Amino acid sequence: MLHGEGTPEARRWLCRGKDRLYQGQAAAIAQELWQGADLLNWQAWCFQHNQHRMSYMEMREGEWPIGSGPVESAARQIQQRFGGPGMTWSCPGAEHTLPIRTAIMSSRFDELWHTAHHPPPN
Repeated sequence: MLHGEGTPEARRWLCRGKDRLYQGQAAAIAQELWQGADLLNWQAWCFQHNQHRMSYMEMREGEWPIGSGPVESAARQIQQRFGGPGMTWSCPGAEHTLPIRTAIMSSRFDELWHTAHHPPPN
């Protein structure tokens, strides 16, 4: 660990790092990790090569969820509704049908119809 696992300094760095990540500073975090211990090279590589996926401030401003819970829940529901016995879907067919199904089932058709055709950047 950069500052010694479980130390007050490490906890402060993690708390500050979380805020920096939400503010779109993944590249700066990667640079700091690269300059740290050799054990952190993998983590630094992950931040550096995935920073385009870490635009959390932009995602929050666009009111997109950034936690994994909603995504995992949606994946389970989609699997149950579209992956039943005897059901087969082509990728294009499923991609065209899912936004419509989601909009209808949530009673938010107009709002979700617009959102489905303007996905978040990533």
